[in-house]
Amino acid sequence: MRDTRNSGQSGVQKRNHTYGKTPHNLSRGSHDRLVCGFTDILIGCLPLLRPGGVVVITTRPFRKGGRLVDFPAQVWAAAQDAGLEPVQRLVALLCGIKDDRLVTRASFFAMHETGQARAAGLPLHVNAHEEVLVLRRPLDPGQDIAPAPQDAR
Repeated sequence: MRDTRNSGQSGVQKRNHTYGKTPHNLSRGSHDRLVCGFTDILIGCLPLLRPGGVVVITTRPFRKGGRLVDFPAQVWAAAQDAGLEPVQRLVALLCGIKDDRLVTRASFFAMHETGQARAAGLPLHVNAHEEVLVLRRPLDPGQDIAPAPQDAR
């Protein structure tokens, strides 16, 4: 991505910014298909985890048609539908510290889209966080704690 300041051309030039053009790509289907696909992916991950093994997912809300979609809540539900147990749902601020103050570190695209929305009269704000979802594979029946990893020596 290059903006006017970097390219000398008016506006924003993007390249290599899509998830591919094949119709089977989850980003090309409906939102429901995306969530179902996410559930299927997590179901496929279960056999790779030991009992008590942890999965950590970062995700963030996004806008679709001007409305904020609580995608983290949908991923949280999809993970539980896949058979994972919830452990923690955390917030990670997208920020830095400058002169002892928090300052936003939102992505260029989030800032750009918010600016366009405001120019169109929509009073939107830039998302200042992502969510960190911590889940685990359930323990086997009768197992109190997850076994320690085997020594690789």
